[in-house]
Amino acid sequence: MFPELKPVVIAEQTVLYGPVLDQAHLFGLLARFRTYRLPLTEMRPLPTRSP
Repeated sequence: MFPELKPVVIAEQTVLYGPVLDQAHLFGLLARFRTYRLPLTEMRPLPTRSP
């Protein structure tokens, strides 16, 4: 369903994480969530690393 995202189970919830390349990619991911009727609770960027 989401080959570009990696699943991790945390506190009985599945968290998917991975790169979102651009706005078109984001909208495509959101469309797939709707297609599969998966609830999307939260979406946020990963923290950036400092050098």
